[in-house]
Amino acid sequence: YRTRSTKRIGRPGRRMAPAPRRSSPWLVVLALALTCAGPPPADCRRARQPRCPASCTCTKDNALCESAGLIPRAFPPDVISLSFVKSEFTEIPTESFIHMPALHLL
Repeated sequence: YRTRSTKRIGRPGRRMAPAPRRSSPWLVVLALALTCAGPPPADCRRARQPRCPASCTCTKDNALCESAGLIPRAFPPDVISLSFVKSEFTEIPTESFIHMPALHLL
């Protein structure tokens, strides 16, 4: 019973070193996960984007918010159109959407 095969190269009768093992896919995943561990470098910060707020429905570039009590502060960065329906707020404070540089239609 062998747990590891050996690859023999050369003359018969001589034992050669075992063939090198391939890297496990889990090691690659672990290495990638550790790359973004600790204080986030610029690459990791860019990967974490805001999600669609709970009171809203978002597509790639549109957001529709229904019955929102307050104006949500975080939207996906590519939202260009934002709509509010049956919302409870009566005023929109200055710079409420400053964190949304792609927004064109409110």
